[in-house]
Amino acid sequence: MTWIVAGLTAASAVYKGVRASGTNLAPARSAAEQVKQDQLDLLSGKKTAQLEGLDIGYTSGVRDLSQGTQIQTRDVTQMGDIARSKSNLATSGTIEQKVKTQTTDILGKYKSDMQKLVETRALGQTEADLAYRSGEMSAEEAYQNTLTGLEQTSDNFWEGMFS
Repeated sequence: MTWIVAGLTAASAVYKGVRASGTNLAPARSAAEQVKQDQLDLLSGKKTAQLEGLDIGYTSGVRDLSQGTQIQTRDVTQMGDIARSKSNLATSGTIEQKVKTQTTDILGKYKSDMQKLVETRALGQTEADLAYRSGEMSAEEAYQNTLTGLEQTSDNFWEGMFS
């Protein structure tokens, strides 16, 4: 009876070896590489879309801010002209000072708002870059895990026989 068990064990090992000897892992490795590349392409497209969205928002914000500043500056100048035409020479210096102060305030707000736009855009670019790098690392990890799994697969007679 023992010789039957030994015979079945040997036959099973030979069967595993024969089955493993026909295994070609190259297509699986190639497929894993293609999956990784597809993931990276998807991440790159997503990052590009995020950056384009940031650029559109930034350009729109700059345009709106510039137009608003121009309108406010023009309004202050017109109000100053109207006030000067209705006043006498003694109060024109006060009017000029008020126009100058209001214009300075408008330009200060413009500078502050522009700085916010620039910082928001830079933050968005950093976030897009971090998201891409995080995704890139995840894709690489999945690829390496797949390769590790493939390396544990027997691909020749002797490995298969003793697995």
